[in-house]
Amino acid sequence: MLSREGKYGQKQIVPAAYVKEATSVQQMNREGGYGYFFWKYRDGFSLNGKWGQKCYVLPNKGILVTFLSHMEEGSDKIRDCMEKYLLDV
Repeated sequence: MLSREGKYGQKQIVPAAYVKEATSVQQMNREGGYGYFFWKYRDGFSLNGKWGQKCYVLPNKGILVTFLSHMEEGSDKIRDCMEKYLLDV
């Protein structure tokens, strides 16, 4: 729903203006910016959990990648694999 500007199917569940504001940079930091619990990631955003859970949303590419884990350290390795094999970085 967030990757589709707040729509689920054809129904607007969350106002598009709110999704845009919440997922845009509200505060700059070394990672590139932070919104309302959303981190700036490339041309999209990510949601990050305390124990390594991640969700990467790239609406312009139609990509949503999520993984659940209990990894206090090392979750960056999973992101690196995603970038290498899905994003050709």
